[in-house]
Amino acid sequence: MASCSSWMELYEKHFDSASAMAVYYTEDSAFVEDSIRQTLKCLVAVFSSGAVTGDTLIQYGVNLAMLFPACGCFKEIIFSEFLDSHIQAVRKWVKKKPGAFDWSPSAKFVCELEGNRQTWTEKEEMLRGKMTKILKCEAKEGCLVLPSLPTQVDCILVIHFLEFFSPRLDVFCKTLTDMSSQLKIGGYLLLNVFLGCTFVMSDTF
Repeated sequence: MASCSSWMELYEKHFDSASAMAVYYTEDSAFVEDSIRQTLKCLVAVFSSGAVTGDTLIQYGVNLAMLFPACGCFKEIIFSEFLDSHIQAVRKWVKKKPGAFDWSPSAKFVCELEGNRQTWTEKEEMLRGKMTKILKCEAKEGCLVLPSLPTQVDCILVIHFLEFFSPRLDVFCKTLTDMSSQLKIGGYLLLNVFLGCTFVMSDTF
């Protein structure tokens, strides 16, 4: 079996970020109920309770929809991924560049769940304003090296991330342990992964 590093290098070289988001995250996707809406319902309940809040949240994983319920509860939001194509897609959305992925259906859905206390455009602008850092993870020596943070954070949100680059259980567990070390005492780790899935849909091989 190829090493974790070589596996992730192949993944980064050949993975099509735009195609993947079109398959799983667009409003008309067959997967949108499982990949976005069910999780958003849970996260809206969590963050609307007021129990999970603080200064800084970091999200691992490209699904920006999951930050809409959280953005009102934290002063600063950090985003981190290991795929350059995902990082570029997020930067394009934050800077409102042409061709950016459209996350507005998710923003609208969250606003509806929250009782329309603000418009979806206000929700998007709030998130953009609080995303202060976009950091890259590095694949080194057979594992994922997380970005260095200036301080520990209040909340870590892991969305559809660990399972896609962890070819072995030990890699999964090590990365989860490393993430936990970034939390303040009493902080929160919110984890959403597709465990036990038997297939993943792709249009290229």
